[in-house]
Amino acid sequence: MDFESSGEKQIRRTLEQDLKIKFEQEKEIYGLIGDSAKFRRADFYLPDYDLYIEFLGGWDHPDFSEREKERKRYNEKKRIYSKNNIKCIYIYPSHLKSLEYILKNKIENPSQKFKYNENKNSVIDSKFNNIFKNKKIMDLELLKIIGIVSFILIIIVSAYPVVFWILFFMGLAIGFIIYLDRK
Repeated sequence: MDFESSGEKQIRRTLEQDLKIKFEQEKEIYGLIGDSAKFRRADFYLPDYDLYIEFLGGWDHPDFSEREKERKRYNEKKRIYSKNNIKCIYIYPSHLKSLEYILKNKIENPSQKFKYNENKNSVIDSKFNNIFKNKKIMDLELLKIIGIVSFILIIIVSAYPVVFWILFFMGLAIGFIIYLDRK
C-alpha cells in the first residue's frame, strides 16, 4: 500500500477496532469483463462477506475540474463492478461522520443507500432517493416544474404586485435551499 488517505485510515480503524472484521487492503481484482485496465484495485476487501469497500475521497474535491475527473473515474469503476456483479460498498466523504453505523448496515445489506444529512447530524435511510439517481435529469425536471408553477402564480397574482414579490422571493429561497441540499 503506497498511500492511505485519512478517510481510508478511518475505515480501516472502524473495521479493525469497532466492527472487528477481517479485511484485505488494496485488493487487486483481475479479469474484469468490459474493462480496458489490467486490474482494478479496491480499497478494502472483506473475504468473509465477499464484499469490497471503495472510499470515494475525491468526490467532494474543492477544485471543480479535479472533482469532475475523480467522479468520472469513480463512476467508471462503479460501472465495471456492476457489470461484473461485484458487491461493493461505496463510502462518500460525508459518510465518515457515521461510518460505523453505515458500514454495519451496508455489510448486512450492501444495496442499501444512505444520505448523510449534516444539518440534522444523522444518517437517513434514503431508499426514496432512488427517484434522484440521475440528478441532472431530475434537476431539469424540477426546474421545469418550478418554472411552470412560477408562471401560473405570476399570472394569478399579477394584479397584486406585493404578493407577486413575496412569492417570487420565496420561490428563490426554496430553489436555493433545494440546490444546496442536492449538492
